[in-house]
Amino acid sequence: MNNAHAVRVCFLGLGAMGSAMHSRFRTDSQNWIVSAYDPVTCTNPYASPKDAANSAEFCVISVLNDQQTRDALFHPVTGVINADAPPTVVISTSTLAPNAALSIGQQLSQLGIGFIDAPVSGGVSRAASGQLSIFASGPQDSITKAHKVLRTLGTTIDGLIGKEWGLGSRLKCINQCLAGVHIAVAAEALNLAHEGGLDLDMVYETIVKAAGNSWMFEDRGKRMIECLKEEKMSANEVKSAVRIFVKDLEIVVNECERLNVECRLSRDALNVFKKGVALELGMCDDSSVCSVYKQLKSEVVEVYDEPKHELVFRNQFCNALRVRFDPGMKTLTHIHRKNSVYVFLNSTVIRQRVIGDKVTEHVDTVDAGEVRYGVHKEQHLVHSIECVGENPMFCVDVELVQRPVVTSECVLNEKSHELVKERDLVRVYRLALDVGEDVECVYAFCSLIVFQTDAEIEMQCGSYRWNATYVKGDVQWRDPVQRSRQKNIGASRVECYVIELK
Repeated sequence: MNNAHAVRVCFLGLGAMGSAMHSRFRTDSQNWIVSAYDPVTCTNPYASPKDAANSAEFCVISVLNDQQTRDALFHPVTGVINADAPPTVVISTSTLAPNAALSIGQQLSQLGIGFIDAPVSGGVSRAASGQLSIFASGPQDSITKAHKVLRTLGTTIDGLIGKEWGLGSRLKCINQCLAGVHIAVAAEALNLAHEGGLDLDMVYETIVKAAGNSWMFEDRGKRMIECLKEEKMSANEVKSAVRIFVKDLEIVVNECERLNVECRLSRDALNVFKKGVALELGMCDDSSVCSVYKQLKSEVVEVYDEPKHELVFRNQFCNALRVRFDPGMKTLTHIHRKNSVYVFLNSTVIRQRVIGDKVTEHVDTVDAGEVRYGVHKEQHLVHSIECVGENPMFCVDVELVQRPVVTSECVLNEKSHELVKERDLVRVYRLALDVGEDVECVYAFCSLIVFQTDAEIEMQCGSYRWNATYVKGDVQWRDPVQRSRQKNIGASRVECYVIELK
């Protein structure tokens, strides 16, 4: 039997988190009169959010995204705002973009309805036990009115986040940045342990007591181990779906872009979760991302996405990728789609695995200063490279994108320049300058310079003179010039390659 002083509270959204929060209130009939509606499944007995929220003092909404929140609240027919007696305060526990939370708060305020931007964290078990972390922000009068509701849900941070809507969502954005990356890296670490032949249960019990532990590793780790040991794509129990972190990490990346903050790890983690959705794991538990790594292992990536290929220069005529990795390491399988000039900067031995009509492997010795030309535009090169020599693999891959407008028909005939390679799109010259030596010449073409050695060069073009310092593997673009002078002002011999685009 309900207590005469019991408070009416409505729950909108009965996913994993919404159901757990709803159950906690429903079992305490002495203090709460509970109604609920799920906008996704259209759960009865109520016909709409409007009906479920009618006469409720508080409305707790826990749905997937901004749009579902707006539909539940503002739909012109079924939205909460159309109730005969709408709630006094709406509490959004969903993860929203900060600007969306601000906009929703402003709209409700204009209608005389209080709003608390209160995203939560802690998972299903903490939701059921009332131990959620709540990132609450909003006007103090709304937080004061809803204090009992918030305390029943979990731990609030009254006054710490702020009185402005959107601040709670901004803090949740930070939380999800960490949480999403931690899940992805936990999956990566356990795949590493699995491939390394370690006992996964032993790994788990050791790491949860060590400095490498995280809340996500401890919570998701056992379900990831279940997938790896039983060689299945997803865990049996769904506590938080993969698609949730696609949405949450997109919010993180969008906020980073809006604020001009670098977000490489968040973007990488987002791509892992997106791959999970592509593998039809979107509705599976987010621990299932451990299965994504096995798929990535056998996947062909674009050369620009291969971690050991660093894009160091790009314009409309060419791209330059610096490739460097130590002995014993190898690249992912990747694809080259453009004709390329390869300038090798170290002498070493590499093993290539080439995927064509059939898979072939061969060992190849490359010499420092060697220049090769690859024809990949018509027939793409798909391969992986392993460094099996004593020295690191180190080269610059110059992709040829399009012919420049200005070209030269003649081979360069200048002091200290040696033609070492010519193909239909390029000529490559080796330029060597001893200490104190200079050369004056005309480059009547567009070119990319690849430095084989460290260099200190004094440049002069007309009346302009300047000094430039380069390290081995650097590249420099040069537009056509009438006449220029280059002098080695360093303490050692300079060698570089002038790649003429023709």
